[in-house]
Amino acid sequence: MVSRGPLSALILLLGGVASCAAPVAPVRMPRLASDFRLPPAPRPLPEYVVRLPARSNTSSRFELGGGKVGIVTRGERWLLDRRGAPEKQLDDGLGFNRAQPVGKGGGGGFLFFGSFGLYAAPSFDGELVLVAPSVARASAGPGFLLVVFDDGRVRSIDRATGKPGPALPLGTSEIATADDGTAVVVTHGARAFVTRDKGTSWTDITNDLRVPTDVAVRDGKVWVVDEIGAARVETSGLVRAPLPPAPPPAFDPEWTRAESPLEIALARGARASADRVWVADAGTIFEVSTTSGEVVGAEKGVLPGNGSCDQVSLSDSVLFFCTQSDGASVFRRPKRATVTKLERTFSLNAPFLVGAGDAVLFSGPCDGSAPKPGIACARGKDGEWVTLDRAGEIADRPPSDPLRFVGWVPKEQGAYALVAGKGGGLWDAGTGVKTLLDEQQIAKLEPLIQARSSGRTTVSDRLAVVDGVIVGLGPDNVGFRLPDGGKRIERSPFRMSSLQNARGQALGRDSSTATLWQSSDWGFTFTEVDGPPDGPSIRDDVRACSEGGCAFNQWLRLGWNATPVTARPPRKAPPQLADAAPTRLFEIECDATGAMTRKSILATNDDRMGFGAESHKTGPQAVHLGLYPRGGQNGAFGSIEAANLRAAASGKLPAFEGPLPTAGVLSQSRRYRWLEPFESKGSVRDASLRLGDLVDAARSIAGASPDLSALDERGAAITVLSDPPSVLLAPPVGPLVWLRSKEKPIAFGIPGDGTFVVRSVLQTGPEELAALVDDSSGVTVMRSIGRGRMTEPFVLAPPPVSFVAGPSDALALAPDGTIAVIRLTTQGPPTKEDPAILLRPGALPLALAPWSTLELDGSPACASMQGHRAVIQTVSPWLSLGGVADPFSRERPSVMRVRWSTTLVCLEAIELPFGSHELPNGNQGDSYIAATFGKDASAGQLMVAEGAELREPRRCKRSK
Repeated sequence: MVSRGPLSALILLLGGVASCAAPVAPVRMPRLASDFRLPPAPRPLPEYVVRLPARSNTSSRFELGGGKVGIVTRGERWLLDRRGAPEKQLDDGLGFNRAQPVGKGGGGGFLFFGSFGLYAAPSFDGELVLVAPSVARASAGPGFLLVVFDDGRVRSIDRATGKPGPALPLGTSEIATADDGTAVVVTHGARAFVTRDKGTSWTDITNDLRVPTDVAVRDGKVWVVDEIGAARVETSGLVRAPLPPAPPPAFDPEWTRAESPLEIALARGARASADRVWVADAGTIFEVSTTSGEVVGAEKGVLPGNGSCDQVSLSDSVLFFCTQSDGASVFRRPKRATVTKLERTFSLNAPFLVGAGDAVLFSGPCDGSAPKPGIACARGKDGEWVTLDRAGEIADRPPSDPLRFVGWVPKEQGAYALVAGKGGGLWDAGTGVKTLLDEQQIAKLEPLIQARSSGRTTVSDRLAVVDGVIVGLGPDNVGFRLPDGGKRIERSPFRMSSLQNARGQALGRDSSTATLWQSSDWGFTFTEVDGPPDGPSIRDDVRACSEGGCAFNQWLRLGWNATPVTARPPRKAPPQLADAAPTRLFEIECDATGAMTRKSILATNDDRMGFGAESHKTGPQAVHLGLYPRGGQNGAFGSIEAANLRAAASGKLPAFEGPLPTAGVLSQSRRYRWLEPFESKGSVRDASLRLGDLVDAARSIAGASPDLSALDERGAAITVLSDPPSVLLAPPVGPLVWLRSKEKPIAFGIPGDGTFVVRSVLQTGPEELAALVDDSSGVTVMRSIGRGRMTEPFVLAPPPVSFVAGPSDALALAPDGTIAVIRLTTQGPPTKEDPAILLRPGALPLALAPWSTLELDGSPACASMQGHRAVIQTVSPWLSLGGVADPFSRERPSVMRVRWSTTLVCLEAIELPFGSHELPNGNQGDSYIAATFGKDASAGQLMVAEGAELREPRRCKRSK
């Protein structure tokens, strides 16, 4: 039974994707003639068990005690025995993708995450209760859950009632709870708090730590992780100690692989008995029970540990074929023995070919001599290896009438060799009997005999001889027979979308009919068999097969029992979700006050479109052109706004050899054209800068000349908080360039030796900027940048490791001239419950006013307001020019200049996305509304793209 509340996520699409090919549907065929001997059918086994997730997958596989395992797969919960056999399928139809156990201090049970929301249950297979929709992550506090939604909102929810839980410290991002109910949270601003009374009160423990970033639970105790290590929270205080690793669940003490023993055994093992499979791994031979799924025996270190080994079952033993870079070896283990012995070594590396019965062939010489076409080493039933040599007969032919060796087909007591050329054909390398074939017949056989592809690394098992007739699987996974000594080719009418084989056994999937088919004669005839229990085989590819069975994406198929197809009830349909109500945003009306003007060009073959309605020559005297879209350097804006420009740089491409450019290069100029942020007329500013200034700026900080040879780059044009507003260009390579409306551009050296990302910029002096920068080590610092110098006033404390990032952090200028950082923790507008947080060096974080308090600059409420000024960049609009959010939910960047206090937000200027327009080059460009409010209010609709410009005067005001 499932209790469901209102949901607001998308439906999880279940099912696979059909193959792009159009295979011929399998048809039922009669058995072959009675003289065609089939291998004996293995003893029937329980057919399907669930493929256990890797033991490192701690979000999908759970040891429940009592030999029971719980897994989350294909959107469902499954209760299994230790082997993986299903005991209960909980077909909830809720699209679960992971689960999370809750410790004793958090009330126990499990949390389940999926497309339809977060659910809680008292046990893995217990009754589900919807906690919240659209959840990114959650963690358990003492009696409540800390839930983080997809958009970054954080809520405390009482687990018993579903109502709001206790109040949390400002900026809480993560919580962990000890078995005794002690809980610790970490917050933005690198602070940590502890509660011992279920959240009624919180004690700040930050001063006892060094920049806390995460919390964890180990052995029932809660730990805090900081920049120098970890500390355990005890009643007496914090105890410094290394954080113990989280122990992964183990399949078996002897087993070191992440996958289960049964999965590896069925993917590539050799059958030792009806319920035992042997498989080699890292030099050890493991014996795996197919009835329990456990390792029941191991022979350690008997095989080479530095190579690759495959195993094949013969009538009385299992052979292990191992290859290394300098040779190959064969080991034999009798099926009734417990000791493996070396049987044969070879001084070169060549494939082993395994056919029907006990047919084994090494495709190289027995004695270690140089390999020659037509020499192989065949194994007899007694374990003796005999040389098969037809090399001399092939090499002795005259150059005018040559023979060419094609390939081997293994058979008991020898092998067939296919030899091409006049007088060639199928030669029995043991008896010397030859079946002559003409050149056309040989040409048709070549791709079949050369087909040695296999899931194994050292062994090919796709060709065999049965009752004197060559059979096998061709390169197209279609079975064939070669009666009459290869003079005729009989091809199977069965065509599979995908197929895996283990010698004569094969399992294929037909995607056109979602059916599974099995063959016991090297893919010549097939019988439809039952697919995995949870649906048509179209949803589960066959990954690998061995003598013990097959491994699917989701299932393991034990043995080769051809179980008939059974009807199954239809799967439960997932619940339908109601469409979420559109978010209501602060509304602004921007009415046109004049005619729209457009300018455009269409570049000729010799031109390329540049900044707005202009073109640049692309002939021998090429002009360098760098384009900079509106937006910030945070990875989202540049690609989205690529057709709507803020600035461009052009000039001749500097070319020089050696570490320093020549004086002639240094005297060249680079031309800059840009639009001033928030300027309503879209006036194009124009200035130039000597290349020598760029080189000097880079060398003053980085100590090396910049790379100025990049073509067609699209860097970032970052809006600088300044009066009047200005632009900082951050190209992919080279110095930063500050473009100012009434002053000459200034070039600044790249801060640091590695890559960096500029998050936010504000002006602090006539020729000085403060920039919030993420450096190559991932640390965010506030740098003060001037001509030829750089300092680091403060390092911003890292956010909690589990933080679901909102928009980019923004530098903010206080009324007294000090600098702080505004952190936006949600994708949407900040609220009272999820406020924007003001981070200041050496001070406690401060909650800023909700976005709902927004007023336009010039209003009475903003007349005397003295908040922090900042330029905020958001991926989607927080303001509406039409009353609701974008119905297509596109990421369309907005830029806003605000004054922000603890009681009010005043909007000074905006750049909001508006309509889309066709460009001369066939692309689409998004125009935007630029507006300023207050004393000299103005507004306009603008677009400057490659080859096109649009302008329309407007008047913007708050909607009634």
